[in-house]
Amino acid sequence: GSFIVKGFFTTESEECGSVTIFGGKITARGGGKNATGYGPGFGNDGTHAGEVSIRGGTVTANGNGGVRGLAKLRISGGTVIVDGLIADIEECSSVEISGGTVASSSITAGTNVFTGGSVCLTSVSPAPTDGTDVLERLTVTGLTANAAIRLSGDGLAGYGTNGITADAEGKVYLWLPPKAPISFTADGAA
Repeated sequence: GSFIVKGFFTTESEECGSVTIFGGKITARGGGKNATGYGPGFGNDGTHAGEVSIRGGTVTANGNGGVRGLAKLRISGGTVIVDGLIADIEECSSVEISGGTVASSSITAGTNVFTGGSVCLTSVSPAPTDGTDVLERLTVTGLTANAAIRLSGDGLAGYGTNGITADAEGKVYLWLPPKAPISFTADGAA
């Protein structure tokens, strides 16, 4: 089903619980701050909210505060789109991405661990790691726009490829260690 909610975790002064999303279509719209529309699509403006785990479905956070103040954001599948006036994931203790497709202007968290997925960002701080190595973004082009992509090959062992979808320009964004050259296939094309 589809759901539109006004903020997943709200208020500036309350501690909040955790949410796991397995599928469906969810649009989280922020609000508050004297009805100016300011506030996160999900998260909390003050204290750290709980943990949000996204394992599938399509989640759009389009509050003017993006996604903020979570104890942990885990994405292992599905599509996560952060848009609005401030289209950022920020003030989270940690962000862990192991699969899925993520589009956000930026991510600023205590730690960023990317072990899979397509993650389209203009900036990230601190630099993401795979738990050990600092990662670099590899943009794969020439894919079918908005289509599910299957990846396989050398250099991708342990990289989570669940739920990767090309963007409207036919691109996916992988985050890999700057080690030896890799070779892989994306939907049959090397």
